[in-house]
Amino acid sequence: MKMICPTMTFTSLNKKKTVRKKKSLMLLNQNEKKSIIMAVNQTTTSKQSQMKSVLWRRREKKAVYKPSRRKQKSTRVKESLTMAQNKVMALHLFDHYPVS
Repeated sequence: MKMICPTMTFTSLNKKKTVRKKKSLMLLNQNEKKSIIMAVNQTTTSKQSQMKSVLWRRREKKAVYKPSRRKQKSTRVKESLTMAQNKVMALHLFDHYPVS
């Protein structure tokens, strides 16, 4: 495994190549960061970690794009309540101020 940049050292633990950070990645620019991350992703080939990342991605997507059923129901109930309240208010207003 060749060195990508002088701030990173590669060590082998249990025949799996892992990356040990010497300095923070904040000192590097965006492209260097990307290349290092790519290298790390290539070196870590344990099935479990891959599965974890996939599951995490799925969870993230759900959290971002799909609200839970319970949440949807509660918002629906709230919306219907506010609609009813608005109707009642409108009726009251019509009672007080008749439209000519």
